[in-house]
Amino acid sequence: MQAAIQATLAAIQNRARLYRNLVVSVTAVLIGSVVVAVVFRSLIPLIGFSLLVPLAGAYFVLDNRCTRLWSKQVLEMWAEGKLNLTAFSGAISAHPYVPRGTLEGMLGLLLLGGETGRLASLKAEDRTALCRRVDDTAGRHQRRIVLATAGLMSMLVFLIAAIILRSVSLYFFLAVSLALWFIAKRP
Repeated sequence: MQAAIQATLAAIQNRARLYRNLVVSVTAVLIGSVVVAVVFRSLIPLIGFSLLVPLAGAYFVLDNRCTRLWSKQVLEMWAEGKLNLTAFSGAISAHPYVPRGTLEGMLGLLLLGGETGRLASLKAEDRTALCRRVDDTAGRHQRRIVLATAGLMSMLVFLIAAIILRSVSLYFFLAVSLALWFIAKRP
């Protein structure tokens, strides 16, 4: 259980570091774009705001990857019979320095709606299959995040290009980007 607790604490620290880096990056882009726009007395540098989309997308992908690796590691311990999820949940929840909201969200990935009694009775091969299914679901979420970010970013690029170049043909590419966005939003 100690290995699972250490993995959880490390994952929470990694997620916090990612979030701090996002805040610093967003602040730098916002302040930098405004300062450049004021210095050059032009609205064109405000296009830098569009960098917020890939920054947020990268954060979501990296955060998803961090939680995916953590859940895979903890579920593998559980599948091998080295970890009781109920005892682990109680032990990590009692840790005084763990943020409650973050922990509840992460444990929600493991406990699958609180069905720990039913999960404890699963055979080893069923546990392994369940671990794969949870990892596959997280992988699908990660791909959807990438697709949504790419769709939204391309929409912004084509919209800005269409406005600046006053080109009607670029609106076609904007429509294609919009289609990518809707595909990514589907369940």
